[in-house]
Amino acid sequence: METAIKEVSADYQSQIPWQKVVQSEAIVIHCSDPHFKEHFDNFLKNHLKIAHPTHIVIPGGITLMLPLLGKGFKFGKQIVDLVSDISKARRIICIAHEDCMIYKEHKILEWALSKAGMNIKDIQLKHLKEAGSTFELWFPGTEIQLYYADVEKQGDNDVVVFKEVA
Repeated sequence: METAIKEVSADYQSQIPWQKVVQSEAIVIHCSDPHFKEHFDNFLKNHLKIAHPTHIVIPGGITLMLPLLGKGFKFGKQIVDLVSDISKARRIICIAHEDCMIYKEHKILEWALSKAGMNIKDIQLKHLKEAGSTFELWFPGTEIQLYYADVEKQGDNDVVVFKEVA
């Protein structure tokens, strides 16, 4: 049985004028969850006033930056080193979010957390802080900012609220 291939026009002109950016303002590491993408972009542009971030988008966000991943950790460091060298950014922003499927669907993690008396948000905050400490060692003099995106009820709507993690 052959799979039908949908024909798509190859040409598309972006509606955004081209601008060559000399230097990125920040490296931003966050999850690839499509539910949060627009919220991340909105937060960076409108709250943090970062017009030209360099994104490192990984399922689970900072999970690749944790030593418990072994080779993944080494690969994570290589990615951030490369992006840091290219972008020349002196600011790293890490964002975790509520309802992250990488954490939520990992049943062994859930079991271990319940044994330790922690929930998924607790471990995400712990991981954010560990990643922040790691980045401080790897990139001395670089500003490190950590945020957690909560989904909160406001009236009849759910909204995403970004909270700084200290």
